[in-house]
Amino acid sequence: MAGQLYSVQLVATATAVTGSIAFVKGLDVVNTVDNITFGQYAEGGTSTLTSNISDNFVLSKDGTIPGPIYAFKSADTTGRFLVYFNKN
Repeated sequence: MAGQLYSVQLVATATAVTGSIAFVKGLDVVNTVDNITFGQYAEGGTSTLTSNISDNFVLSKDGTIPGPIYAFKSADTTGRFLVYFNKN
């Protein structure tokens, strides 16, 4: 991560984001992930998706999910996340 530039977005309450996501970090004691799709995002091109987890799961406080991540959605029950997007 050193030397890498990111744009960061706060995600909470059933919010979905798509893009070239480097990693996701949990902010609260309990952070519920609703859906996550791993793969390479290609702006204006063909994205490559490798796997998807559609069952809710909990990410701990300060826990991280490494990318490459194509899409991420928080559950509407608990938690807040910082989503780090790769800067092109």
